[in-house]
Amino acid sequence: MKNKTLKSLLMITFLAGTVTLVGCNNDNQTSQTPATSTTTIDVETELNTKKEQAIKEVEKYKNLNDYRQNEQNELNKFITEAKNSINKATSVNEIETIVNNFKTNADNLKTNADYEKEELEAYKNEKALEVESYKDSNNYRDEEKNQLANLITEAKSNISKASSSSEIDEIVATFKSNADNLKTNVDYEKEELALAIKNGIETVNNYANPVNYRKNNEEKVLDLIDEYVEKVKAATSSETVTNLINEFKNLIDAIPVDTGFTGNLEKGAIVSFKHSDTDIVSDLYLKPDTNNWSGDGFAIRMKNISSSNMFINVFLNELDSDRVALATGASYYLYNSDGTKELTTSNRNYGYYMNVPLNFDGYIYIPYTSMVILDNYGNGNKTFNYEAVYGLYLETSVKFDDYQNYQVGEIQTLNGDIIKTVLSTSNLTSKNYNSKYIKDYNGDFINTTFNGEIEPEDTCIFNGSLNGSEISFKYTEADQLSALRLTSQNINWSGEGFALRIKDLSKKVSYINIFINETDTDIALLKKDAPYTLYGKDGSTTEQTNNRGWGSYLILPASFDGYVYFPYSSFEYSRGTGDNKMTYSGIWGVYLETNTHYDFEQHFVLGSIEVKNGDNVTKVLDTSTITSGDYANYVIKSGNNDNINQSFYQE
Repeated sequence: MKNKTLKSLLMITFLAGTVTLVGCNNDNQTSQTPATSTTTIDVETELNTKKEQAIKEVEKYKNLNDYRQNEQNELNKFITEAKNSINKATSVNEIETIVNNFKTNADNLKTNADYEKEELEAYKNEKALEVESYKDSNNYRDEEKNQLANLITEAKSNISKASSSSEIDEIVATFKSNADNLKTNVDYEKEELALAIKNGIETVNNYANPVNYRKNNEEKVLDLIDEYVEKVKAATSSETVTNLINEFKNLIDAIPVDTGFTGNLEKGAIVSFKHSDTDIVSDLYLKPDTNNWSGDGFAIRMKNISSSNMFINVFLNELDSDRVALATGASYYLYNSDGTKELTTSNRNYGYYMNVPLNFDGYIYIPYTSMVILDNYGNGNKTFNYEAVYGLYLETSVKFDDYQNYQVGEIQTLNGDIIKTVLSTSNLTSKNYNSKYIKDYNGDFINTTFNGEIEPEDTCIFNGSLNGSEISFKYTEADQLSALRLTSQNINWSGEGFALRIKDLSKKVSYINIFINETDTDIALLKKDAPYTLYGKDGSTTEQTNNRGWGSYLILPASFDGYVYFPYSSFEYSRGTGDNKMTYSGIWGVYLETNTHYDFEQHFVLGSIEVKNGDNVTKVLDTSTITSGDYANYVIKSGNNDNINQSFYQE
């Protein structure tokens, strides 16, 4: 074959195991390599086609959207490099190698999914650590420690199973919320301190009732309560509260409690009332043994035996006629027989009442600070002197409160811690208790009986007539005394004493000065606290005394009807120009004096006079036979006569 320029078409024929090149020379001769079979291919076209296919495969092998920016850039770089290499390739094998290398490089790029998986795992680890370290278990008590451990275990388990960060975030948020709700030791201590303070304040306020102490100690208790309430409020630990409470209790326990009063109820009076159709009040006058009531207040021994609570006006009178009353709504104390004590008021916005509860049995203590002066009463200096107390008045409305029924006993005063009995029942009997528990203003609406053993009544040995003079008085603006002189048919009054027949018509207690004149001008006055005896027409016998604190008074009970017996031993020489001693053998007369400014309401009848000598009784003035024509000869107006009304009285 000659070496000639070929105007030929290079043909490639693939035979079985052989490649045969066929060409044409100028001699139109054909050169052929021997083979079993041949296929002619346009090699250039096929290579280009392969390149195109490879480039497309490279371009479509990965989705850029599956990658993040850096990997997208790398992938684009790999694609560009692969495409450039493919375009330069000279063989199919080279192209395939390029494509395989590209795929290896592309496969080694992390996808967004790879990143997200790695990041999710890292986030899981991060959040698991965050859960583990979120709370310090040392800040919790055992129960909460166990709860916290369970919450951590549960949260970590849920995190490991989570498929997204948002799910993890929700798991962590739930964990934190639950963990935040667990009480820490500090929370418990705060709650325990708050509870300890609350209970401590309650303990301080309730441990001791200030009412159960005397007034001076009551103030100490109140001060300690205030002090320790503030200390407890400021406490910073439960232990401090406990120590403060113990300290407070020790201080309170060292203060003596009020032991109450010791006055007797027995041998006093049982009091009830009669109904009045008119709106009036009746006063029971409690006459003390001593006028000195100095101190902090007074206590009345009383028992309510009526069917309801009782509203009773309370007054104290002074010797100079000043009067104080339990102020409207003022506080006083109830000492119950069971040992309890309470501070109370009348709960009325009017009057001067104490309110005695139903079934009350004990002492009613009224501080003097609860008493108020009555400016429109009496003629004193309007400054009440508790060293000069005339007596206690208990006043009841007999129209509205006539149901009242009570027992009243001794009266005691309190001065600091010192108790003094100012009205004692120890020497009272059924015959003389009325000398202490006196039916005073509108006394005929008051019933009294002795609260003790009733002694047999003495037989009244007097029987003088009540025929005589009915006496009443006119009111005077000036403080004046009007006098009556009782003369007798027999001036020899020798003996042990004399009895005057008298009847009260005023229905009020009457205070009548009494003294005796002898014919030699010597005068005897009824001694202070001197006894005399009231013999009632109803058979009652009452031992009475003159303990008004001044004057020489016969204290005539309201509605009394009977005889007043005066032993001569109850009189004492006062003045005169005679032998300066009383023999009672020559009596000029008995004088009765009434103050027509203060006591003008007195109204009584004067009858016979009898002298007692042993068992013998002699009428020295027998009024049974006197008439309207001569009655004035025996009861003679003897001072400020115009203020006296006198008329004949016949039984």
